[in-house]
Amino acid sequence: MSTEEAKLLLRNVSIYQPDDVIENGTVIVSGGRIIDIKASSIQEGSTDIQIYDGHGLNLTPGFVDLQINGGFGWDFTSDPGSIWQVGSMLPQYGVTSFLPTLITTDAITIHKAQEMLMNHRPEGYDGAEPLGLHIEGPFLNPLKHGAHLKELLKKPSLNFIRNWKVTNGVRMVTLAPELDQAQNVIQILNERGIIVSAGHTNATFSQAMAGFNAGISCGTHLFNAMRPLHHREPGIIGALLEDERCSLGLIVDGIHIHPTIVNLVYRLKGCEKIFLVTDAIAALGKENGVYKLSDQEIFVSDGAARLADGRLAGSVISLDRAFRNFISFTHCAPQEGLKTITSTPANVLNLSGEIGKIAVGARADFVIMDDAWQVVRTYINGKLIYKKD
Repeated sequence: MSTEEAKLLLRNVSIYQPDDVIENGTVIVSGGRIIDIKASSIQEGSTDIQIYDGHGLNLTPGFVDLQINGGFGWDFTSDPGSIWQVGSMLPQYGVTSFLPTLITTDAITIHKAQEMLMNHRPEGYDGAEPLGLHIEGPFLNPLKHGAHLKELLKKPSLNFIRNWKVTNGVRMVTLAPELDQAQNVIQILNERGIIVSAGHTNATFSQAMAGFNAGISCGTHLFNAMRPLHHREPGIIGALLEDERCSLGLIVDGIHIHPTIVNLVYRLKGCEKIFLVTDAIAALGKENGVYKLSDQEIFVSDGAARLADGRLAGSVISLDRAFRNFISFTHCAPQEGLKTITSTPANVLNLSGEIGKIAVGARADFVIMDDAWQVVRTYINGKLIYKKD
């Protein structure tokens, strides 16, 4: 493609790809897609091309958050319509795609969220793209319910999931594999193309492996709301760490998991099998105070979100900050760490050709970052959505 056919040209940037960094490179965009990548800075261009000179800044793929409960005062479970308001504000953190997450709730609320996602996209919406719902619950172990209301939990049921399909807005489901009939539900969801993740679980090692064999491919916020790792019974955590089929979600806020544990997981699994999530609640982007998570009050102070009894209830961290924490805790190269918020979550969703990397044919979702790895600009489908003041 020639530069004359492009609508956007980003030049003089360090282009971060999963296995390479192109210094002083150029990316050319047309129709919301990447049409060319050059290992040099193109100077010429026709007058109808929008040109951005990065002056050596970093160009990364757009960030992907697979677990976020809300933000900026909105909670998805309480108000499914807020998906679009939150999505419009996430680009300030470099997020270009996300899975709006519902915690344990009733079938009516889930259906409403599906309806809002599939049929009520605002005209002219400019924001992060909701790729489908992440339904966390209601098939969770009551012993590991965490911030989910125990009275709303249910036994796995094929009838309950009868309308859960990717084409109906459901992309990912978290459940406990040890529950009766869980394997049947896992198999059906897997056949429908829905990603199944183990979470809020007290599964033994053998129960976890049975779940993996049925179709589980992920672990939800590893270590949190899970049977602890034990040297004689590795349990769900040992199984997730050992099995190469499984990718792991981590909340890297320095509160949910100790930095040393984050580093150990990195050394065991590598960034190709780790995806960072925020698990952020309505308090994301807001001040300390009291917020809602479904029907519960959450108290936010000192960077932590807790129930009245002190239990953690989601986080208030942004995905870009989680990334900075990750490279600090693990001492990995930024190029490697970027996989945890770009290519790995894209691979988890089987969308690696569409998002999560800078490649010809992929969606033109980019983040411009400075050398401190702060977000400077965010582009979605080749359009500038966020610009730092």
